[in-house]
Amino acid sequence: MKRKKIKNLIVALAGIGLLLSVIIQCDSGNNNKTTLAAPVLVSPGSGATNQSTGLTFEWHKVNNASSYTLQISTNSAFSSLLNNASYTDTSATLTLSANSTYYWRVNAINADGASDWSNEWIFSTFSGPLELVYPKGGSSQSFTVGDTVMILWSIHDQNQISSVGIRYSLDSGKTWAQNSIGGTSFSYPDTSYKWIIDSTKASNQFVLKVYDYMTTSIFDKSAPFIIKSAK
Repeated sequence: MKRKKIKNLIVALAGIGLLLSVIIQCDSGNNNKTTLAAPVLVSPGSGATNQSTGLTFEWHKVNNASSYTLQISTNSAFSSLLNNASYTDTSATLTLSANSTYYWRVNAINADGASDWSNEWIFSTFSGPLELVYPKGGSSQSFTVGDTVMILWSIHDQNQISSVGIRYSLDSGKTWAQNSIGGTSFSYPDTSYKWIIDSTKASNQFVLKVYDYMTTSIFDKSAPFIIKSAK
């Protein structure tokens, strides 16, 4: 009888030991989870004004993050989202509406979950006298060498701008070609140019810009887009 009690006690202790082992392993697994820091936003800065409608959003890299979610809204509660997409890079270029106010934020994601949201930053888009209407650019827009494209713009203040020039960049706007598209300026009421794309314009980071021909300080530009080489 005494031996049976001892045997039962040993079995019970073994069961408790197994249970403790499982608990410790589960706890150890939880401790191995990576806690992600909230991303730090870079650009557009909080309170920025007169931003281009083709705008690049940038934020700092978060260690151990595999992707990021970028949210853009017209209200600070983010109850109505204009963008709620995932990106593996630390930047994204989007096309927005002119003369509008936006809020944006980013969080980081990996296999263990998501970080807290970054600070929410507010900015407003360009509301000046000149606007590039088409092409706006962006990842969903592309053309091929040989295509004919109607470049369209609007002059909102004819007293301030009398003529418009068109420039282009092959590297997302880091440098701009010296020769203008169309070879000259366009005086109001001209607000369009029929552009036949030649082979020198092939690029994965093409950007168009319309500008005040007299001062060059007033302009609007597209988001980067692709011009494919002809087959």
